Amino acid sequence: MTTPATTREPRLLVEDLPAEHLAELEYLWDQRAVVVRSYAHFAGDLALLDRRLEANAVGLEVAARPALPLLEEALGSDEPSMAAAAAWGLLRIGGDAAEDVVLAALESGPPAAREGAREALVRGPAAGLLDRVRTLVAAPDPVVSSAAAEVLAAHGDAGAARAVPAWLGSPDAAVRLAACRIAQWTATAGDRLEAPAREDADGAVRQAAFEAGIWQRAPWTLALGRERARGATAADVPLLGLFCAIAERTDAKAVLALGENAELGPARFGLLACYGDAAAIEACLAGISAKDAADAAAAGEAFLRATGFETGPAKRLPLPPPEGAGPDAEEFADEAFVPDPAVAKRLWEGRKEEFAKGRHWCRGREADAAKPAVLDGLDNGARRDGLLRARFRGAWSGTLRELLRI
Repeated sequence: MTTPATTREPRLLVEDLPAEHLAELEYLWDQRAVVVRSYAHFAGDLALLDRRLEANAVGLEVAARPALPLLEEALGSDEPSMAAAAAWGLLRIGGDAAEDVVLAALESGPPAAREGAREALVRGPAAGLLDRVRTLVAAPDPVVSSAAAEVLAAHGDAGAARAVPAWLGSPDAAVRLAACRIAQWTATAGDRLEAPAREDADGAVRQAAFEAGIWQRAPWTLALGRERARGATAADVPLLGLFCAIAERTDAKAVLALGENAELGPARFGLLACYGDAAAIEACLAGISAKDAADAAAAGEAFLRATGFETGPAKRLPLPPPEGAGPDAEEFADEAFVPDPAVAKRLWEGRKEEFAKGRHWCRGREADAAKPAVLDGLDNGARRDGLLRARFRGAWSGTLRELLRI
């Protein structure tokens, strides 16, 4: 007698799917935040991530009934990326119940839930919710009102910037950061951003204020970048990356000095690549022969990022284990991949005169013109830098919303 095969009820399988889609959404959400600014990824990589995000969002829509309670619970996570993925899933499912949960998180949720709701509403879909979000701009709590105003600014409401000057003076870093991001979206409040860019105790606020100044073509951004370059520390590297993207030819000496500042760590070679003139590229070439494996790998990456050269198989060098690592750390230490310095030098000698004619080289193409057509095909980080540079110089009148679309 044959025993019938045990089968799983399809209903149970459907109920399991939302958890899988949500876990994948959280992972992809984190990845997208990195890839959109990455010098190692391209538009195609971002498009692939977006297709995967869309597929998982559709999966949640299909299984909306079991997904709703799961997403509502996940929105209360203490991880902003999980909260953002859950909030976005709720917005995709739509309906009053789902939207009420997201808006409640923005208005009265714990910090991670509020941040997740803000991120999801900034990305959308939120068109049908903007009137309800607008009512929160009048909330007495500036954390709530500034977060709501940022959502509106991201969707093109220039009026959302009215309270930015007041929010920049808030004792709460979250409010000051929201004010700086609103200024980026709306390109307003340029003069008032100099003080937080220079002096704010929070590094994220200083960085956001500096970038907002670039969007507004504020002259103080170059002056501040030069000051930071003179006494640079590792904490200044993100701001200096933006400075090197907009720096002028007269700043070449200051940029080269950054490449010699060992206190900045391996990231200093990325600054040289952001500036991308022939002297900076040669400094990266010299760095490939550094004794420190992390320095050599970063210099090699920066050199290839600027030149686009094919140098053949990379050398694998062991990286030292982190301080305080256990006795087995050396056995499982990470490795650095370094281009062959002899091959890199030979290729450079053959083309260095060509590179001497331009600046902001990326993948062997001069991106100094910084128009969208020129930047097509470059990595995501270089495209963003190029559009910021064009905006700063007045060669492009686009907004942050347009940059993200491009």
